This record gives sequence, structure tokens and C-alpha cells, in this order.
Amino acid sequence: MFNGTTSGKENFDKLLDTAMERNIPLYAIQQGMSYKADKETSLHFIAPDLAHMEVEASGSLPVSEHQNHDSVVFLLEMAGASLLFTRDMDAAAEQDLLYMIQDGSLAAQFEQKGADLGVNEGVHKGYLYIRCRLIQMMHQL
Repeated sequence: MFNGTTSGKENFDKLLDTAMERNIPLYAIQQGMSYKADKETSLHFIAPDLAHMEVEASGSLPVSEHQNHDSVVFLLEMAGASLLFTRDMDAAAEQDLLYMIQDGSLAAQFEQKGADLGVNEGVHKGYLYIRCRLIQMMHQL
């Protein structure tokens, strides 16, 4: 799974080329997609929102210089619980997600009102205040 763009950098393009040469499936994710693994497990993709991404057309994949901002974000539903995976979102993307939580559009989009929802950042860096606020808000759903 990836955000459907390339960074335009040689190493990233080489990684994608290697995956294609070895017939490794690549799935370009976008907001609104869902995947049902089994009767108790689903992934609902919240980001990237391709309609609002700043990309340049180049070859077969669009180029985005903002890979962290355009991170794949998904809600995992499993056995009655939900967990939000935010990956390497930057502050602006996290703020957009906070607004979606505050106005109820995230819960409405994935019917999560009142569900047991946790947050998994899964990152190697981040913005502590926003992440703490995000976790607090998710627990209020």
C-alpha cells in the first residue's frame, strides 16, 4: 500500500521499479477506499485525499514532494474495536484530521460514533502536542 504518488527521488523510484520487476503488488490508496479482510476485520482509508493533493504529473505516477503530508491513514476495525493508524502525517495533515474528528465527519464517514477507538501513530517522529490532542479527541467519539 502506498499513497499513489512518487517523491520524484531516484531511490524511491528505484524501490517502486524493483517491486514491479518482482511482481510485488502495489496498491495506490486514496480516501474513501475500504478493504474487508474477513467478517471481523476491515480497513477504511481516510487519507490521502487525492483531490486535494499538490502533485505534478510525471510519467505514470504523480509526483508529490510532501510524502509525509500525503501519508496513508486508515481506520482498522477488528473484533468490535477500532484503531486509527496515522503514520508520518505532518502537522497540517493532523490538523485536518482533528477537524474531521471535531465536526463528526470522520465518525459519520465510518459509522464510529461511540465505538472503542484507539490511535496508533506508527511513526519515528511526530508532533507531541497534536498527537496527544488527537488521542484525547478520539476517546471522546
